[in-house]
Formats: sequence, C-alpha cells, structure tokens
Amino acid sequence: MSSGRRVVGYIATTCLVAPYKNPYLLTYLLTYMQTVMEKQNLELKARVKGDPEPTVTWYRDDKQLAATLKVAIDKSKDELTVKIQQVTSAAAGTYKCVATNKHGSAEHAAVVTVTGP
Repeated sequence: MSSGRRVVGYIATTCLVAPYKNPYLLTYLLTYMQTVMEKQNLELKARVKGDPEPTVTWYRDDKQLAATLKVAIDKSKDELTVKIQQVTSAAAGTYKCVATNKHGSAEHAAVVTVTGP
C-alpha cells in the first residue's frame, strides 16, 4: 500500500562561500522555475561550502522559513534540504538559499508555482 507521498521534482543549487574572497555562487540548478501540483511534495536542495563553514538560511518571499509539521529543514554535511509535504497554493513563491560566513554571503533563488489538481 502506498503512502500517497511522492516528490514531484526538486531544485538543486550549490552555494560556495570561498575563504578570504568575496563569496560566489556555483550553480547546478535544474530549473529556475519549478511547478508542483497541489497535495504533492516539494524538495529544494542546496550544497554549501565555505571556510569557516557558512550559516545557511532559507526564505520564501523574503520571509525566513521555519521547520513545521509540513516543512522539514535538514542538513547532512554540506547538503541542505527543504522538504514541503502536501503543498497548497500557499507554498508558491520565490525560494532563496542564503549562505553567510565572516567573508560574505552567496544566495540563489528559484520560483515555485503550485497548480491545482
């Protein structure tokens, strides 16, 4: 029996904060625009490196994302993931990953659109 959950797509990006230099963004982005159907799951990924290790913050429409029952924010080594379960139209917007250390910051954004069933 299936749980009914599946990831429709994901956005992957690499933010690189280089030591002793202004940070720059090295991107392996599948698409700058992602469309997901309502009630499906959305997964956003970023790979971040820097020295010292950067702090990463995720935003949707310039508001910081926080973990909730439907939103999971995970970190495994240098890979960060935001998983949003059972998306609704409220999940649509511009998602941004911002990596910061004492040398500066790097960011990348992607637009997510949610369509009806």
